[in-house]
Amino acid sequence: MVKLLNHKLTQLRRQLYRQVTDDLKKQVLKGTRWLLLKNPENLDPVKGEPWRLREALQLNEPLATAYYLKEDLRQIWEQLGKFPARMKLLDWYHQALASGIRVLQEFAKTCSSIPTASWPGTTTPSRLALWKGPTTRSKP
Repeated sequence: MVKLLNHKLTQLRRQLYRQVTDDLKKQVLKGTRWLLLKNPENLDPVKGEPWRLREALQLNEPLATAYYLKEDLRQIWEQLGKFPARMKLLDWYHQALASGIRVLQEFAKTCSSIPTASWPGTTTPSRLALWKGPTTRSKP
């Protein structure tokens, strides 16, 4: 899933680069592909990568939104159980749909059709689109 989102993030960066008319903003966006795809803990401070990434994200709100949603998606695999992972994914799904960024919305819709057997901590092939949230049991 993260690999697919990285592809969408690259697609968004290219779209934004083509739309920018300011040469300074183009220069900042150029060469940020790998910075956007790297895990933050792997950015090299000696090469100034954290600073370059921050600069690119500050200049472009849609790119920043997509980047932070990518990082949120990575956090799903760090959840300690099926229920927290599902809740985090469901929250992520709604944020992506509400972002107003077409590539993120398309990706979220794609994710809703992926069997949850590929999700962290899950073993049953149910679908996000069919998940109705926590159920309440009626008393007998």
